[in-house]
Amino acid sequence: MAEIVQFEPRASQVAQDNLEQFIRLCREDLTVGGADLPWDEDQWPSFGVTFGNLDQKTRKLKPGNAMQSPFREFAKAYFRYQQGHRPTGSKPEMRALKCVERALIESDGVADISNLNASVLDRAATLARENFSVGLAYHAGREISRLASFV
Repeated sequence: MAEIVQFEPRASQVAQDNLEQFIRLCREDLTVGGADLPWDEDQWPSFGVTFGNLDQKTRKLKPGNAMQSPFREFAKAYFRYQQGHRPTGSKPEMRALKCVERALIESDGVADISNLNASVLDRAATLARENFSVGLAYHAGREISRLASFV
């Protein structure tokens, strides 16, 4: 069984330092998905996920559809962390992450989680309604809210 690690942000650190520490913890210390998880790859077979953008509709990543940096590193860390704490078979975090990434790009021209704000979250929820069925949009919206609380 994988060891659960709780991330504790430090109030004295700036947001960027907390983000870097969170990504490091998830990349190096967590074993959810296997100790040999191919972090640098955009496809994680042990989870059956692909870190593609909102245009990516299949598990096999199409060229040009990978999530943009620096958001991709956060997305991988957040996904692994959430799957360690509340594993799900349907992986609703991925739909939420795709919508947030697109909303960040539309808002700021760059996918950077440190630019997350209420306007970006509203746009992400709208993107979920535009791109997914009613049921999947509901679950994506719930995960967008969960992501906002986490951040």
